[in-house]
Amino acid sequence: MMIKMGQKKSQEWKRTWEQYCTQNLLDGKPHFDPAKRDASFLEGFFDFIGKMAQGVSPPGGGMGMGSMGGMGSMVGMGSMGSMSSMGGMGMGPPVKKGPGMGAMSGDPMKDQLVQKVKAFQRLGEENKQAWHPGYCDTNLGGVYDPNRHDVGSLQMFVSQYGAQDLAGGGGGCSGVSVGAGHPLVMKIKGYQKMGEPQKMAWYSYCDANLGGKYDPARHSEEALKDFIASYGVP
Repeated sequence: MMIKMGQKKSQEWKRTWEQYCTQNLLDGKPHFDPAKRDASFLEGFFDFIGKMAQGVSPPGGGMGMGSMGGMGSMVGMGSMGSMSSMGGMGMGPPVKKGPGMGAMSGDPMKDQLVQKVKAFQRLGEENKQAWHPGYCDTNLGGVYDPNRHDVGSLQMFVSQYGAQDLAGGGGGCSGVSVGAGHPLVMKIKGYQKMGEPQKMAWYSYCDANLGGKYDPARHSEEALKDFIASYGVP
């Protein structure tokens, strides 16, 4: 199988596959063995790679995969060395960051919808479950990060669940740090210990949203809740 061959031949391919699986959990787990994934998931992965090869950013950005130059020969797409400077969470130039809002796509309407979805989730566990696994698993392929979806998908959710009047900002990654003993800090540290993909997911989030500061104790409760909601941290 091409995916397994890619895992053996290219570290960049392996890293991309693992991070793609991390963003698209199966039964709450990444499951890196392609044999455990269905045909639609594998097709989605190749479509993802194809879009990157043509310089098309996936909706809402990507997963902060760093250099991917070594992947070209694995999928017959020629050299992909020009993609090696895809910093942060996006596929292409690093996304902008606004005060208290985390990563910004450059589309004001989308940024506002993303913040409305995040604000909706913070209203309570029932709201969080409405977004994921509910809406995301049913309509968005199980991808929980609202930054990775298009305006139409976000607007549909906001309209369906009455989140239109929620503040577009306030998704706060700023504020008073919670300290080392906070339960959310322990949750995120436990998540990182689950494996390298989980650790890289946190690092990528910090690079894009939190100034590259990897210690969760140094961030606000809102910032930690935002990560937990975006990545479906158990």
